[in-house]
Amino acid sequence: MCREKEGPTGAEWAEGRAFASEQTSVPNSVPNPENFPEVMRQKVRWIGWKWGTKGEDGRWIYFDRSELEVHDGHLWHVDADGALTRAEKLPICIMTGRAASVSNSRTWCSFNFALEALQAGKVDGMGYVLDKGEALIDIDGCINQNGKPKKFASNLIEKLDTYAELSVSGQGVHILCPSGDFEPTRGCKAARCEVYVGGHTNRYCTVSGDVLEGHGDLADDEENAADNFADFYHKEFARYPLKHTGGKGMIVFPEEPSADDRVSDEEAAALLVGHWYSGVLLFERGDLKEWRRIRSEHVPGSDNSQSEADFALAKMLLASTFGNPQQTVRLMRKSALWRNKYDEIHDGTNPYVVMTVRNALETCNPLAILQSADRRSNEVLKDYPDEFKPLVDLMKQDHVTHYMLRRVMCTRGKGAARMRWSTPIAQYPLDLILSHWGEIVRIAYQYNWKRVNGGAPRG
Repeated sequence: MCREKEGPTGAEWAEGRAFASEQTSVPNSVPNPENFPEVMRQKVRWIGWKWGTKGEDGRWIYFDRSELEVHDGHLWHVDADGALTRAEKLPICIMTGRAASVSNSRTWCSFNFALEALQAGKVDGMGYVLDKGEALIDIDGCINQNGKPKKFASNLIEKLDTYAELSVSGQGVHILCPSGDFEPTRGCKAARCEVYVGGHTNRYCTVSGDVLEGHGDLADDEENAADNFADFYHKEFARYPLKHTGGKGMIVFPEEPSADDRVSDEEAAALLVGHWYSGVLLFERGDLKEWRRIRSEHVPGSDNSQSEADFALAKMLLASTFGNPQQTVRLMRKSALWRNKYDEIHDGTNPYVVMTVRNALETCNPLAILQSADRRSNEVLKDYPDEFKPLVDLMKQDHVTHYMLRRVMCTRGKGAARMRWSTPIAQYPLDLILSHWGEIVRIAYQYNWKRVNGGAPRG
């Protein structure tokens, strides 16, 4: 997930404290298209990318290439006030100009279409979405001053004997290798490189076409190359696991409150679907298509990947559990979004679901999110007729939202209590509701939980 990163101030930059490198030219991201392997060019797995960042409101902010400068090995945008923001490569769908997603093939295009967009200046670079049976090895900062790969990278390139190119920055190497049916078991990041396997750790790779001499084609013997890749992966991740610094390593959440001091799982789930329709879509239905449609309407150009959906669900669950990360992890595993990736190790140490919840906890205030949702819910209750004030007071007291009440009346009501979704609230049988309020609350909190837990338990 891209979030806006704080960079050094203009004053720090001017005084020379912020950066160690004197390099200031922006690397050329225009690829050499004739150098890409034919098998890659024939696949409809291409996207574009543009330099930019994601603002605090979730919207993408694009940067003009002329306003970027390289310092300390990274690219920074300089605004009119001298403030600096780290530039990221934002994936772009060539057809729409909006966010591309590695999990949505509708946002990909042909090689020629992507190349035309690049040559027309519509994007800053091209990207390729890894296919099943393909692996990308990304080695940063491995190029010597003479422009040749350092020993580790050079030996690996010769061993795998497959396509290899300089990265867009010119300071690293990308190796694209057949991986067969290999399944990663130790995550994607080791101390000396990053490894992404198509179909497991879905990823797009920026491409330059700046081929290393003698390595412009994919390996001829795919089976042998896949075996060599698997051998490299297991040895590399065993000998050189990712070493955490600054206290980061195994993520350990605070001890979970006792059952008497926390909301139950079913109460947290009810709060989630009662306050956020996106919570219904993600937690209860796993409906990514509808979630993406609504999100694109409200936040054009937003990142609508499945990982971003996981992140959004984690924030809502943190709010619904009153900031309980352990309970959030448990509910994430029970959600309709659950997939095997949740339990994969993605940083050499921690499962993906734990990392997602940790990142959400570091970037949001759960109680503030819940309070904001409560205010929106109370705004809806203001439209209830005056004679419904006793019901409104009970709803606020028992945290039963308008949506939760309608769900009970429309799906579980019988006889006079059986309502339609189109029925105005003023036509609800007030006396009947008040006389059965205890049962309504019980159903409101259990109904969605039974739907989520209706199948075989997950996790």
